[in-house]
Amino acid sequence: MDTKYIVNLSGGKDSTAMLLMLLEKGCPVDYILFADTGKDFPQMQEHLRKLAEYIKEHHPTAPEITILKHEKGFDYMMFEHRKCRGKYKDTPGNGWASFRNRWCTSRLKLDVIYKYCKTLACDCVHYIGIAADEPGRLKDDPHLIYPLLNGKSPKKKP
Repeated sequence: MDTKYIVNLSGGKDSTAMLLMLLEKGCPVDYILFADTGKDFPQMQEHLRKLAEYIKEHHPTAPEITILKHEKGFDYMMFEHRKCRGKYKDTPGNGWASFRNRWCTSRLKLDVIYKYCKTLACDCVHYIGIAADEPGRLKDDPHLIYPLLNGKSPKKKP
């Protein structure tokens, strides 16, 4: 099965630095995926626009940034979505996203990216922009690479 290398781009400093580092080093990058929650600040949209321009100018063979969105969106997940299990089963909405209640990251970003990757019909390896000061966020998964943390990345394209 063909392997595709996916950059999970949050638009923050770590994932942006990781993306640029991967491109500078000539590492394989087949897709750059950004999951739009629908609630990002205008400054994030401007950052993505400038980043796309920079990539096009300095790395013309790199893929464009693909922007994905959850089919129902932030407002639905916050106010209407019904949970299927647990203490708050059938209670409408997930409430405010917070460091203790991270449904926004999992449902509106990661789930959307992984759902898209399933449509590619290939083996996907994800670059994740987690820095050295966040080792608690690492997952032991051969399909995840953390270039900023351990410098591990696949061989350069031939």
